[in-house]
Amino acid sequence: MYKTEAGKYPVFEFIETIRVQSVRARIVKVFEMVEQLQNPPTIFLKKLAGRDDIWEIRAITHQQSFRFLGFYDGKRLILTNGFAKQTDKTPLQEIELAKRRKEMYFSGQRELI
Repeated sequence: MYKTEAGKYPVFEFIETIRVQSVRARIVKVFEMVEQLQNPPTIFLKKLAGRDDIWEIRAITHQQSFRFLGFYDGKRLILTNGFAKQTDKTPLQEIELAKRRKEMYFSGQRELI
């Protein structure tokens, strides 16, 4: 997970805002599946076309659809931000945030856990 300069973990903090425990559990289950499977189905993990190698994890529940953006460092997927999806398209500001965090990560300005 990506760590900001202020020592915060945006993905963890976003997940903590989700009040329904079963929804949190579903998100964790999707993360585990993406981590364990060599080639996760694109319904769960997909590269965003034309977006500077930004990837999207999709966690869909009966209540809402959640997205988590990140990038690969070798074989390791670094998650930078998460959000509840409101429209068909991934919001450009979320993509831009992931790209900025990727640039800072590779320039050595940030840490991860």
